[in-house]
Amino acid sequence: MQSAAVPVAASASALESTTPVYEAPDLFTSSSLDSDRHLEGLSGWLILVGIGLVLSPVIILFRIFTVHLRVLINPHMQSYLQTHGTLHALILVEAITNVLLVLMLVWLNYLFFTKRRAFPTFMIFYFVFQCIFIAGDHFAAVFLLAKPSSSLTLVRTFVAAAVWIPYYLRSRRVKVTFVH
Repeated sequence: MQSAAVPVAASASALESTTPVYEAPDLFTSSSLDSDRHLEGLSGWLILVGIGLVLSPVIILFRIFTVHLRVLINPHMQSYLQTHGTLHALILVEAITNVLLVLMLVWLNYLFFTKRRAFPTFMIFYFVFQCIFIAGDHFAAVFLLAKPSSSLTLVRTFVAAAVWIPYYLRSRRVKVTFVH
């Protein structure tokens, strides 16, 4: 019986030496996670995001004070707005929505500069909300004023959303940077 056990043991050790050892793909190893360390931080395309987040509230506030409030407070415009109630309502809705956009941008600035995990999700929500608002505002203005309106803002908003939403969803830099 001893002779039968030796060949089995010998063949088992021979089998182990010729069988390839299973190794995890690079995707799941710590070395692939370490290789993304250079992507951490607010650099790359995120620099453009940061500049936009800082400038956008200032631009929107400037528009609120120079356009919306000027029209709503101007005594010469009061009689016109009283006879055109829907236009008055549209300007009020624009002003209120722009204030909401500024508040959202302040929150997004906080999330961005503190590298919060929620930033990409809230930024995508902001883009969707902005697209809905700009589209609704554009078509309401065209309907109320009964003349063609410039579509530049509408197109620019949708192009920005079409570029940045996939970036937030797929970018490795975004996934590595916003982890807190």
